[in-house]
Amino acid sequence: MSLFSPLRSGRLQFVLQRVSAIVIAIYAFALVGFLLANPTVDFDGWVGFMQSPTMIGLGVLTVLALVVHGWIGMWIVGTDYLSESGGRSNKGWRLLYQAVVIVGLVVFAVWGLALVVYGGNPL
Repeated sequence: MSLFSPLRSGRLQFVLQRVSAIVIAIYAFALVGFLLANPTVDFDGWVGFMQSPTMIGLGVLTVLALVVHGWIGMWIVGTDYLSESGGRSNKGWRLLYQAVVIVGLVVFAVWGLALVVYGGNPL
């Protein structure tokens, strides 16, 4: 059974993919906008900007959006290339693939959230 089996129409995946892409784009525009507005920014200015509540909140949303975006994209790739065709069953390979993707996304989420929230210094 697939994670998206109750959502066979694909409408929710489509919306989630687009919304997550918009969140990622907003984060990128915020970074580029800050750098364009402050071309001579120093380390303390950069740290202050990245540790502002707005950027921490946007960073958390972006990490979560990257996880959602990545999962949907990788799920689609897995179901397209590891499907049952020609009488062969790739179910075991697809389950292994999805497990590896899930582990990778969980590691990325924990690592990314730690970087955003703690600034790379959790102590």
